[in-house]
Amino acid sequence: KLIEKARGKGNYNMLFFSATFPEGVVKMCKRMAPGIHLIQPTDYTEQKVRSAVRQVKCCVDDVSQKIERLIQIFPMLATGGGQTLVFVDGRKSADDVARQLTGALESQGYTVESLTGQKTAETRQRLMDQFRTGATKFLIATDVLCRGINVPAVNFVIHYDLAMVRSNF
Repeated sequence: KLIEKARGKGNYNMLFFSATFPEGVVKMCKRMAPGIHLIQPTDYTEQKVRSAVRQVKCCVDDVSQKIERLIQIFPMLATGGGQTLVFVDGRKSADDVARQLTGALESQGYTVESLTGQKTAETRQRLMDQFRTGATKFLIATDVLCRGINVPAVNFVIHYDLAMVRSNF
C-alpha cells in the first residue's frame, strides 16, 4: 500500500539515482516503477578500476604510530594537487585524527576537516562544498561518506581504520 501511495496517480516519470544499487533496492524500484529501465555504467568494470588504482599498504607496529605515519605522508600527498579522503571507523576517531592532523599541518597551510553523521546536514553539505572546491585539502570521514561521493580531484583515499562492513571498504 505504501508503494502504491508513493506512486500516486497520473502520468509522470520516476527517476532513481545511486552510486550503488543493491539487489533489495532494485526490487523495491521495480515495485515502485514497473517497467523500470536501469542504466548502468559499463566503463567502470571491476577490472578497469583495479588496473587504474595503485594500492599501497603501510604497516605500523603500534596503533599510536598510525597518526605519526599519516602526518609524515600528508605533505607528500599534497604535492600532487587534488584532495585526500581518509576513512576512519567512528566519529570520535574522525574528530581525533582531524584535530591531530590540524595541529601538525596547519602551520604548513593545510586544511583538515572531519565529516561524520553527527554533524548537521547543513554542516555536512558545507564541508563537502569546501572539499569539492579544494578549500579543504584533507577530509577525514566515517562511513557516512563511503558511498556516492563524486569529487574528481580526490587523488588519494586512505583507510586509516579498516571498515567493519565489507561493502564500505
